[in-house]
Amino acid sequence: MGVPGLWRELAEYAADTTLADLAWAHWDRTSKLFRLGIDATSWLYHARKSRGGAEPELRLVFYRLVRLLALPIAPVFVLDGAKRPAIKRGAPVWLGSHPLEAPFQALVRACGFAHWRAPGEAEAELAWLSANGGLDAVLTDDVDALLFGASVVLRPRASSADAPPDTVTMFDTRHTSWPYDTDALVLVALLAGGDYDTAMALARSGSGAALGAQFRHYFLPTSTQAQLDASCKAWDAYIVEWRRSIAHELQTNEHGHLTRKQPALAAKLRASAFMGTARARRWLFDYVWPCTSQRTSQRPALERLVSQSVTVSLYTLAREAKSLFAWSPCTVLTRFERTVWPGVRL
Repeated sequence: MGVPGLWRELAEYAADTTLADLAWAHWDRTSKLFRLGIDATSWLYHARKSRGGAEPELRLVFYRLVRLLALPIAPVFVLDGAKRPAIKRGAPVWLGSHPLEAPFQALVRACGFAHWRAPGEAEAELAWLSANGGLDAVLTDDVDALLFGASVVLRPRASSADAPPDTVTMFDTRHTSWPYDTDALVLVALLAGGDYDTAMALARSGSGAALGAQFRHYFLPTSTQAQLDASCKAWDAYIVEWRRSIAHELQTNEHGHLTRKQPALAAKLRASAFMGTARARRWLFDYVWPCTSQRTSQRPALERLVSQSVTVSLYTLAREAKSLFAWSPCTVLTRFERTVWPGVRL
């Protein structure tokens, strides 16, 4: 999900770990629960693979939830909102809600966990919470969380016989070895579909930082449409110079980040309208100024939600499991003894 191939390009700066290791290490260090923001849409998407029995998708979600109960983790599940972009990277985006959202949220509440509907994209909301210290990490398989500015992103690993089921790949942008800021990654996304080596090299040369800084200067999130229109002329002039700067780097490899000079690509860029269209401005605006709760009246409620403790309701959880999965009372007791009690004792 997100920018195709970008996870692979960033893999050398990542490390494999487990949710258990992260949560217990955090507990030992701080005596606090590990605040984990979770992309709920991603969970529901992957639950589609479950088969057999009553409500197989929700049953998979149930077992994943109770595994979290057994760890010192305070999850916050964030769902996509209605104001997310209708078009992303040239493709239409489904703006409807997932048919299992209501029972999913009921299970989350029964476990004592928090859930929240973002105004726009869940990844943007999670990234904002992460960047501002509200979360210790974001769990998602959408690399856009890094482009939106998340500090620590955990990508679930595919199931395998030689790794625990809660294995994740951790991308920690706070580490001194992390080479890209958000503007650099946005530039890589702009160039996605081409040569990643070239895109990464241009990002390291500062081209993304320059683009992002100027965009924030000309286009503010609070600007009126008239102000945005007035800024377009100055922006268009800047973009021409920016393209010339990129072309110069491709032509000369002045900063030494490219593996070789690329005069043909430089000439092609000089003759193009790259980033000079209204659609490109909109695309960049959605990354630089994503729709989040940061500047809304809902911000205090979200900040309270993120800081709340975890209190499981065994009665409600048993009732939901019995109703959703057609389990008998005896089955509920048997399965809860194996899966739920460890978390309740914690």
